[in-house]
Amino acid sequence: MFIRSNVSARLPLCLAALVAALLLTGSPPSAAEGAVTVDMRNFKFDPPTVRIEPGKRVLFVNRDRARHDAVKRGVFDTGILPFGESALVRFSRRGVYPYLCTLHPYYMRGKVIVD
Repeated sequence: MFIRSNVSARLPLCLAALVAALLLTGSPPSAAEGAVTVDMRNFKFDPPTVRIEPGKRVLFVNRDRARHDAVKRGVFDTGILPFGESALVRFSRRGVYPYLCTLHPYYMRGKVIVD
């Protein structure tokens, strides 16, 4: 018995979906509009210091092949982020929040200033 497949008709659609998925990979979520972005790149936070108003958010985006996180104990923890992943953190209270990557604590440090 011969079953005819419509693979050739579906191929362009599959390719278009694949290209769209590749273009969207690593892009910050749309909920991050208005957030300040801090990239994790070359084992550094870039920029290392950001200044925001209370209630604003910081989007941490891992642009390294290595896994990273951003942690200020007792305040926020992004969790470990693989390449291309991101985490959004809202800062409600005024203050200075030094943070670090717990996986690379000696050279990955940053600061969020909320005022």
